[in-house]
Amino acid sequence: VKEDGKSKYTFQADGKYTFEGTVQSPGGSFPVKESGEWAVKDGEMRFRRSDKAVLAYTMELSGDSLKLVTKGSLKNETRLRREK
Repeated sequence: VKEDGKSKYTFQADGKYTFEGTVQSPGGSFPVKESGEWAVKDGEMRFRRSDKAVLAYTMELSGDSLKLVTKGSLKNETRLRREK
Protein backbone atom coordinates (compact mmCIF):
# COMPACT_ATOMS: atom_id res chain seq x y z
CA VAL A 1 0.00 0.00 0.00
CA LYS A 2 1.38 3.43 -0.90
CA GLU A 3 0.70 6.87 0.54
CA ASP A 4 0.40 9.32 -2.34
CA GLY A 5 3.75 8.18 -3.77
CA LYS A 6 5.72 9.46 -0.75
CA SER A 7 5.74 6.45 1.53
CA LYS A 8 5.14 2.73 1.35
CA TYR A 9 3.62 0.39 3.92
CA THR A 10 3.67 -3.34 3.29
CA PHE A 11 1.13 -5.28 5.37
CA GLN A 12 1.52 -9.04 5.65
CA ALA A 13 -1.23 -11.50 6.57
CA ASP A 14 0.78 -12.70 9.61
CA GLY A 15 0.48 -9.26 11.25
CA LYS A 16 3.93 -7.92 10.28
CA TYR A 17 4.50 -4.65 8.45
CA THR A 18 7.31 -2.60 6.96
CA PHE A 19 7.32 1.14 6.36
CA GLU A 20 9.67 3.13 4.18
CA GLY A 21 9.16 6.80 3.48
CA THR A 22 9.18 10.37 4.71
CA VAL A 23 7.65 11.46 8.02
CA GLN A 24 6.53 15.02 8.74
CA SER A 25 7.23 16.57 12.15
CA PRO A 26 7.14 20.08 13.62
CA GLY A 27 10.90 20.24 12.97
CA GLY A 28 10.60 19.24 9.30
CA SER A 29 10.53 15.99 7.37
CA PHE A 30 12.91 13.06 7.66
CA PRO A 31 13.32 9.59 6.11
CA VAL A 32 12.18 6.54 8.09
CA LYS A 33 12.55 2.81 7.53
CA GLU A 34 10.94 0.57 10.14
CA SER A 35 9.16 -2.70 10.72
CA GLY A 36 6.91 -4.16 13.36
CA GLU A 37 3.45 -5.61 13.91
CA TRP A 38 0.01 -4.32 12.94
CA ALA A 39 -3.48 -5.15 14.20
CA VAL A 40 -7.01 -3.82 14.11
CA LYS A 41 -8.69 -3.57 17.51
CA ASP A 42 -11.75 -1.65 18.70
CA GLY A 43 -12.05 0.16 15.35
CA GLU A 44 -8.44 1.33 15.46
CA MET A 45 -5.40 0.33 13.46
CA ARG A 46 -2.43 -0.12 15.76
CA PHE A 47 1.23 -0.37 14.87
CA ARG A 48 3.77 -1.80 17.30
CA ARG A 49 7.21 -0.74 16.15
CA SER A 50 10.36 -2.75 16.77
CA ASP A 51 11.20 -0.37 19.66
CA LYS A 52 7.89 -1.52 21.26
CA ALA A 53 6.18 1.89 20.85
CA VAL A 54 2.50 1.49 19.91
CA LEU A 55 0.87 3.99 17.55
CA ALA A 56 -2.95 4.04 17.32
CA TYR A 57 -4.96 5.47 14.43
CA THR A 58 -8.64 5.80 13.70
CA MET A 59 -9.31 4.18 10.35
CA GLU A 60 -11.70 4.45 7.44
CA LEU A 61 -11.62 1.88 4.65
CA SER A 62 -13.28 2.72 1.33
CA GLY A 63 -12.62 0.51 -1.70
CA ASP A 64 -8.86 0.46 -2.31
CA SER A 65 -8.21 3.43 0.03
CA LEU A 66 -7.44 3.45 3.73
CA LYS A 67 -7.48 6.69 5.71
CA LEU A 68 -5.57 6.70 9.01
CA VAL A 69 -5.76 9.61 11.46
CA THR A 70 -3.45 9.75 14.47
CA LYS A 71 -5.06 9.82 17.87
CA GLY A 72 -4.16 12.68 20.16
CA SER A 73 -3.83 16.42 19.62
CA LEU A 74 -1.87 16.60 16.33
CA LYS A 75 -4.37 14.67 14.14
CA ASN A 76 -2.07 13.84 11.24
CA GLU A 77 -3.87 12.13 8.37
CA THR A 78 -2.42 9.44 6.11
CA ARG A 79 -4.20 8.17 2.99
CA LEU A 80 -3.07 4.85 1.62
CA ARG A 81 -3.94 3.22 -1.72
CA ARG A 82 -3.63 -0.48 -2.50
CA GLU A 83 -0.96 -1.21 -5.08
CA LYS A 84 -2.21 -2.99 -8.15
